[in-house]
Amino acid sequence: MAMIQTWIMSIVLLIQSFIIPLVHPPSPDPVDYGGDPYVDAKAGVTDWLYLFEGGETAYSIVVGAPVADSTSLDYTQSVQTGAKWLQEFIGEMTGVTLPIIPIAQWGTQTGRFIAVGDTGLDGGLLADDLAQLGNEGFVKRANDGSIFICGVGRGTMYGCTSFIEDELDCRWFTPELKVIPDRRGGDIKINANLQNIQNTQLEYREDSWSVLCPPVAPFPDSQYASHRASPDFMAFHKLNSSIIRPHWGPEFGYGYNYNHRVGFCHTLYNLLPKYILHPEYDQANYWEEDPTLFSYRKSAGGWTPEQRCLSKERVYELVRDKLFWGIATYEHTEDAFIASVTHEDNSGVCECEDCLALDAIYGGPTGTYLQFVNRLAAEVEREFPDKEVYIDTFAYGYTLGVPEKVYNGDFHPDVIPRHNVIVRLCSIDCCFVHPFSDCGHRDEALVIGRFRDIPSPFAQHTRDWRDICAINGAKLYVWDYTTNFKFYPTLFPNFQVLAPNIQFLIENGVMGIFEQGNIEGSGKNGEFAELRAYVLAKLLWNPTANVEHMIEEFMAAYYGPAAPFMKEYLDTVTRISIDTIHLTIFGRVEANTYFRPSQVRAFDKLFDQAEEAAAGDPEALKHVQLSRIHFRCLKANYMIGEFAWRRPIRRLNESKKLFHDSIMAGIDAYSQFMAEPYNLYTWLHRPFDWGAMKSWIDFVDLDQVHNMTLKELDEYRQAHS
Repeated sequence: MAMIQTWIMSIVLLIQSFIIPLVHPPSPDPVDYGGDPYVDAKAGVTDWLYLFEGGETAYSIVVGAPVADSTSLDYTQSVQTGAKWLQEFIGEMTGVTLPIIPIAQWGTQTGRFIAVGDTGLDGGLLADDLAQLGNEGFVKRANDGSIFICGVGRGTMYGCTSFIEDELDCRWFTPELKVIPDRRGGDIKINANLQNIQNTQLEYREDSWSVLCPPVAPFPDSQYASHRASPDFMAFHKLNSSIIRPHWGPEFGYGYNYNHRVGFCHTLYNLLPKYILHPEYDQANYWEEDPTLFSYRKSAGGWTPEQRCLSKERVYELVRDKLFWGIATYEHTEDAFIASVTHEDNSGVCECEDCLALDAIYGGPTGTYLQFVNRLAAEVEREFPDKEVYIDTFAYGYTLGVPEKVYNGDFHPDVIPRHNVIVRLCSIDCCFVHPFSDCGHRDEALVIGRFRDIPSPFAQHTRDWRDICAINGAKLYVWDYTTNFKFYPTLFPNFQVLAPNIQFLIENGVMGIFEQGNIEGSGKNGEFAELRAYVLAKLLWNPTANVEHMIEEFMAAYYGPAAPFMKEYLDTVTRISIDTIHLTIFGRVEANTYFRPSQVRAFDKLFDQAEEAAAGDPEALKHVQLSRIHFRCLKANYMIGEFAWRRPIRRLNESKKLFHDSIMAGIDAYSQFMAEPYNLYTWLHRPFDWGAMKSWIDFVDLDQVHNMTLKELDEYRQAHS
């Protein structure tokens, strides 16, 4: 039956690929990827300060103290990290290692310097600039031959990375790919009148793509923090939190982290577990002991383990006590500012009589949940007066909308989020090919209704949560989604909405954003994962950065001479997608993209041209072939080209080859979800139906590869290719 459905959908897709362009032909206009027009900061500069001249320099790096922020963290080591990065990048450019001198040792020297942190060498010059800085903000300034980089908290470190990029023209595109100009024996010059102040608009910035922090151990364990590389690449790009690599320590200015003993999301699973999760704390299998602690569902005619019964005082006490334990015993307490109290990932809200009565009082399930969270937040504040702890909760699923105004025509006072509560609004139900502000569509596989204008419910939810959070000074964060979670290699043309969406959220009071991508294993997906992760990191700091310029810079470095062909492909599929589809994060491929056979052949030609152009550059060719995997998956899902259903034997062999090539390219997961066994029947299905791809390790000798280093793993992979 599944195979018949697959063939039927392939035929439907083919028919729709002809109908949709007739109903709504693509626009001839180029894609607007968002952001302000790109302006070269050095354009028009006539007064230059020479850091190096003819390969010679008189400069030293003088390191001072951090400027305190609103936390109690000591950022001394992050200032030193910024100075070290300056030294390393300048050294790679010139072959010269600038000395790093602590201010206490500099004394009354009169040589030229780059002052990093609060050195006092500015003589009050920076006073007005520093007064304009918030947490993590920084100033870069040149004056009379001296260079000053100083910021608040992590800001000095960020100022150094900004100087490396903007003044030294260096780029760090992926953890493995840097572009550093060769200035050996030459000049390095910057604007002699440089004065640049930057502040962040988002206090919490998380770009959750594994390619930003690759694993150092074999999948599947490599999704955990203890098996991942240094977070230096993420810190360099001004991210300050990571679920896959939390708690960066003083070297990178700690971070703005969740308490991972309590959990990052859906934490009632942990705070009141069905069975013993923490033997050192949990005293019972609560589901077996008392099912009434969980949710009553009318459809089931009884109690289910889906959610928790928030009307029971014992539920509150059990959750509170374990929350206290998690906060008190967490080993990274210094930067674990957020404790999450979030419902499980299902719609099984409790429908017992007492919970329904609370819903009537508080304005629905959202109100019942918020009064529960507010009680916890008040007690946490009393219990831990010396800790800055926010209680985080979801606006998601049955709590997506704000409570109804059932209290004399207004919100019940107990549901208005407290000042130490964070509401994390989730964009899971949105269209991701059009901006949040404009589009209210979800997935519609058929043509009917696809081109209707539908107001955006998410935009209204954002404004509603902004308003209710503002009453008591609560914070509003957003959990955003940036890939297809059912099938990571699915074409997901969303680059054009990344900047507009972040701008919209900031304009409506959002103070933190979690951008969820592929965090499974290596994070590679054959669908521009590295590019997307890079662009997101840049936009979380500067939401108005010109996205097209970032794409072009990245592609030139990553694809080398193949970049023009890859950019043409991205532009074309993006233009067609904007005009013909709506894009969801769990949608099947036939509901996500529509291309005529002639267009598919044109795309194949572009990839052929890209591979031919990159033939003399092994790294660029490897990157082109990695990115081509998503297009091969697209054809296999369409059942066209070499994957045509009319030729089942060829399709079977091409499917096996696609799977093999994915493994050899380092893709170690196709999906968030569980895998099927791999057999003849599997290969006749579309890749979308394969489920999660097992690690390539499962297909070779597990014992031999288990303790290998990444280099050894790569060599082993090549030997078995």
